[in-house]
Amino acid sequence: MDRPLRTDAPSHDVAVTLHYGPLGVLPVGRRNLRLDGMFADTGAVTLPHQCEVEVTLAFRRNNELQVHKLHARVMGRSRHGTNLTFQNCGRDTYRALREVIDRAHD
Repeated sequence: MDRPLRTDAPSHDVAVTLHYGPLGVLPVGRRNLRLDGMFADTGAVTLPHQCEVEVTLAFRRNNELQVHKLHARVMGRSRHGTNLTFQNCGRDTYRALREVIDRAHD
């Protein structure tokens, strides 16, 4: 089981945005990041179940800004946020996510 990374802590400099066509760019509050997806606090915004969104992750890796865009599907919603599952995560993005999550647990 993958260890989630709670990325709302200041030491984990991971910026996340969601883009959902009809609404545009959505703010994301607290979130838990996993290799296969994430849980995102989308506030009062309710996304339709099974809709597709674009997730942008930005973080520093080897002193360079890394930006990765992934497609994700909404798999669930609670009063605390939205559960997303990544779709077709590329090899470079997967490696970058693994490094960010591993660093957070060191």
